[in-house]
This record gives sequence, C-alpha cells and structure tokens, in this order.
Amino acid sequence: MAVAEVKGHLALDRKPAPIADIDPATSLFAERLREEFGTTAVFLRVPTYCEDDTDYEFTVVSSLFTGPWSGYRGNPLGERWYELGGQHPIRILCLSPQEFEAFRASTAVAQTLEGADRII
Repeated sequence: MAVAEVKGHLALDRKPAPIADIDPATSLFAERLREEFGTTAVFLRVPTYCEDDTDYEFTVVSSLFTGPWSGYRGNPLGERWYELGGQHPIRILCLSPQEFEAFRASTAVAQTLEGADRII
C-alpha cells in the first residue's frame, strides 16, 4: 500500500482495497453504510495529527440526509462503526447529495475532503 504525505495529510492510494490494510473496519463500515443508508459516496481522511481526539474523518453522502441540517445525523452511523469492530475515534459529516454539491467548494467541506480517500 502506498502512503504519501500530501499537504500535511496522509493520502492513501485511490483504490478501495488498500484502505482495509489500515483498518479493516473502514471498508466494512463503508459497505454497511451503502447497504443500510444508500450512501452514494464515502470519503475517509486520516489526519496526521490528533484533531479533537479524532483518528478518522468520514464524509458520507446519502439522499436519506434530507431536511434541516443537523450535526447529529452521524450519531446512528457511529454506532455501526463500533459494532463492526472500529477501535479508533471517528468524526462523521453527513450530507445529502444536494448539500454535498452546494458545499463542495466551501472552505469547511474542502478542508474535510483535502487528502481524503474515496472509499465508495
């Protein structure tokens, strides 16, 4: 698995398979999200530094995330992470496809996706 440092972040190969080499729960988690929540995209960023006790940052896109935006959309998803054997603290940003397209160029989303690997 090739890992390179890009702008202060670890950038993994853009292939789905190598993610499992880092933590098998990441690919299991992405597949479970696709099955249960119909996700159309899952991005994983692995910060090179401790950021609010977060080891992995997931950005999840699904049409189920509609209505008023809420920072708590990811709470049920976090439960799945630990059910699948995830051991590391995570942060999950959940966006509808419309939100993802609208905010893709925004600073917050751009920073979250910088150096991220698309799993799905």
